[in-house]
Amino acid sequence: MIFFGAIGEYFEIIHSKDQLSIELDNWASEEFFYLLWVKKDGALLSVNSIDYDIEENTLIPLTSYCRFSISRIGEFQLLKYNKSFLCVLNADSEVGCKGLLYFGSFDLPIITLPTTEFDRIQLEFDQVVEELKVRDKMQLEMLRMILKRVLIVCTRLFKNQKNLNIFAEAKVDLVREFSFLVEQYYRNAHTVADYATMLNKSPKTISNVFKKVTGKSPLSYVHDRIMLEAKNLLVYSNLEISQVGYELGFNDVQGFSRFFKRYADLSPSGYKLKQKD
Repeated sequence: MIFFGAIGEYFEIIHSKDQLSIELDNWASEEFFYLLWVKKDGALLSVNSIDYDIEENTLIPLTSYCRFSISRIGEFQLLKYNKSFLCVLNADSEVGCKGLLYFGSFDLPIITLPTTEFDRIQLEFDQVVEELKVRDKMQLEMLRMILKRVLIVCTRLFKNQKNLNIFAEAKVDLVREFSFLVEQYYRNAHTVADYATMLNKSPKTISNVFKKVTGKSPLSYVHDRIMLEAKNLLVYSNLEISQVGYELGFNDVQGFSRFFKRYADLSPSGYKLKQKD
């Protein structure tokens, strides 16, 4: 069931019976957001070349910038919407998911749905189905409201799973903003100082907050994001290794190779060959 708006708004709900394609239409020219609810019998997903064995009653936010495929999935429901329907960046003051569910440098947000929340989420998904049957001028806003409620619940659950609720909101917001900026600028901004300038904070302040909130250093977030894209480009693009390095802001192939080997224990060429085996 699909909603098309007057100025390009797109919203769709897909069910198990719709026979979801093994390869979703990701990496399309248009920016899509997804919220996959694996309800029963689990799933096996590959996201950015990493395999995930997903248990039932799990919610997973994804974007069209992720390279993802599904090799096995049980009963599921999937919400798919574009930026014109709801821009999670512009709506962040309402749903608070920027840098957490979407556009963040956290690992894949895998949200376990407690049994106490199952009926609540099911009701929202059922309301999507009912609202998609309606055809009037209020339909767009009704669908947006339902989606916002679902995203708020997911954001709260994710924060609770990551134990983020024990920290002051300002500290969590700093981590969210940093994560979002890394997602936007990792190709050229490689140091914590780069992001500190954007955030009008000192590198020391950012490092102290990260240590408390995430247990990781902010620099590791930057390097993890660079490595993720490097692996994707080496495997999925036709770029030469030197071109991959330039794409990621390295001045020469030697510098890129040293960086890659330090984190992967393999040279870029060695990694590329290994993935073809």
